[in-house]
Amino acid sequence: MGNKPDQERQNVTWVTFNPAVNAGSNNRRTYASNEERRRDVRSAAAKASAAARKATIARKEREKQLGCASPTDSRPRPRKRPSAKRLASAEHASELKNVDQCQQITADSSISSDVFETMLWSSILTNCDLHYTAMLLTATPSNYCAIDHPKHVGAGRACIISLRGSALRSIYQLSGTALNTRKAHGSFSAAIAVMAGWEQMYGDPKWYELHMKAWRDIVKPQQGASWEREHAAGMADRVIEVIRKRYSWLAAQTQGTRGLLLAEGEDSMRTRAEEVLLATPFDLGRPEARVLVHISTKLLNYNPTAPNSMSAMHEMGILLLMWRPQRGLPADWAAAGLDPELIEDLALYHVRAALIAVGAAWSLLHSMATGNKLFMDVLDTIDEHFRETRPLRTEVLLGTKYEEIALWTRFTLTAKARPHFWDGRSIEILRQLIIRQDIQCWEDLDALLKRYPYVQPVYEDCSRELYQVLVANNPVKCEMDTDISEAMRWQTQTTCTVYESDLIM
Repeated sequence: MGNKPDQERQNVTWVTFNPAVNAGSNNRRTYASNEERRRDVRSAAAKASAAARKATIARKEREKQLGCASPTDSRPRPRKRPSAKRLASAEHASELKNVDQCQQITADSSISSDVFETMLWSSILTNCDLHYTAMLLTATPSNYCAIDHPKHVGAGRACIISLRGSALRSIYQLSGTALNTRKAHGSFSAAIAVMAGWEQMYGDPKWYELHMKAWRDIVKPQQGASWEREHAAGMADRVIEVIRKRYSWLAAQTQGTRGLLLAEGEDSMRTRAEEVLLATPFDLGRPEARVLVHISTKLLNYNPTAPNSMSAMHEMGILLLMWRPQRGLPADWAAAGLDPELIEDLALYHVRAALIAVGAAWSLLHSMATGNKLFMDVLDTIDEHFRETRPLRTEVLLGTKYEEIALWTRFTLTAKARPHFWDGRSIEILRQLIIRQDIQCWEDLDALLKRYPYVQPVYEDCSRELYQVLVANNPVKCEMDTDISEAMRWQTQTTCTVYESDLIM
């Protein structure tokens, strides 16, 4: 059972040539120019396929020499499962091909072209440096709880500080190898340009100039100031536009229950997805509801051992951060009344918050399993995510058709935070929910959680501990009510100092 990003990458040789240009002209000079372009296109295609042809010829020669069975031989042959090393090398080869294509398109075509957008989206999914910078850019204007308050909106939040540090660390840790390869002119230079755009919109002008200096040292633009503004300062806007188009495409593709189901996998996988859709209380006529239910089905059936698992997780994470409902939540629920649409919006905000926590938990599992330091340090981010979602009024969902979802989301958010962050209000709401849902033992709660996205291998012990706290009925006092933003800020500033001294200077 595997995962695929919704828009599957294809092995395509992109050629910036439009045969329709001057196609009907009778001018001999124009005709000759078109003929030259056609020869260039054919030459480029021949060069691109030369390696594949040589590999095919060499394979057939080896088969003849060794007496191997031909591909049409009907005798069954055992197939070896690909090892982790082979999967990693294949993923690395795919990344290099993507870098080459991105480099070629960046050099040969306009940044506004559809070709560049296709390759940019693929690069965001497969390259950690560009992915983290895109996450930072997408998450900064995102409002987790629809609260119009400076603490929860804008670039001053602790989660944004943590994401900025992760983006800078990913760029810095790749700088030693990327600067000496073709990758420097692919996703690496694009990531630095995106960071420059983020600093220009939300950050410090000094850091914007530092990023731009690093970008100029790598790319060495010769086309002048206008080209530089288009390819560097406009990169952040292009990333946002590409992600927004992808989100809109997904919202349109998921119309109806068939579009929400996964198109691959085992029968049991499809059955579980259908169960989610049949049981969902949300109005699937709303695009924001369809997108969250679709991502829920993908996370519910997520396979972390698949070769392209990280690309699929990267896609889901960015789409969750891009999620925007059409309206916000009221500050005073007593005055707003029990409007069914507002209550559904509140439940959707709960689902989005829980899915972000589940995605972060899968990232932590990948980091623990692979030892890859490029994965962001998610523990502090998960804790801060829990703290920032506390203002969600879960008690409003009591007695509604979203009550079970309220239990899953609030329990998921609390269990995935470290115990010293648990607060009395969240514990009291969870106690009311387990009573109303008639949870008699841990097995009952575990069965409910498994009907939704839930990372059992990582957080089963924490979930059991939280359940014991709930049934003990003892008062809980949060030991970490002080803001940890300053600690995160210090960590990020340390990373920035190293980044500035080793990469920029």
